[in-house]
Amino acid sequence: MGEQYGSRSGPILAAIGAAAGLGNIWRFAYLAGENGGAFLLVNLLIALAFGAPLVVAELALGERGAADAVTAFEVLALHSVWRHADWLGVVGAGLILSYLGCGTVR
Repeated sequence: MGEQYGSRSGPILAAIGAAAGLGNIWRFAYLAGENGGAFLLVNLLIALAFGAPLVVAELALGERGAADAVTAFEVLALHSVWRHADWLGVVGAGLILSYLGCGTVR
């Protein structure tokens, strides 16, 4: 059985926390101090334009598939080219984690 969250906002907050990371939080404060309001505005617009639709799509896919990402894609897109998108997500997450873990702290 998978993990259960105590509220509906639990999975969303967990995803945001995993995506942000501590290094990004420190860098964000530095860049905001250097560039001021323009940086904050652009950052917010990009987050809303790309992040919000992706979070909604992922939540809908998980709700509809009632399984993990790989199984949900296989079930919901059985005869579609998108059935292979599940492994792209897994490989992409692995590449991002390998990049973040290699020498990002100076």
